[in-house]
Amino acid sequence: MATTILVRDLMTVGVPTCKTSTPIVDIARFLVGQNVEELVVLGKSGEGVGIVGYEELVSAYANENAKSLTAEDVMLEGVPELPAGGEIPSFITE
Repeated sequence: MATTILVRDLMTVGVPTCKTSTPIVDIARFLVGQNVEELVVLGKSGEGVGIVGYEELVSAYANENAKSLTAEDVMLEGVPELPAGGEIPSFITE
């Protein structure tokens, strides 16, 4: 019999965040220094508006003006949300 795994069983509390105005240079330093894959970008009211990770940074550094770019310039818009009580399908955990 399969054990039910809930989102809350796998989720992380205290997700790293940054402001939309954070320079990508600072984001890169943080990701590497803290061994983190992505940051959630917060809007003016503290809501999650996007994500910045290694993939977005690699693309951004291809630009001549990379040092002047901010999280808002390079983020992937939207933040995936799942209810803490939601079940993780068994085919994902097997």
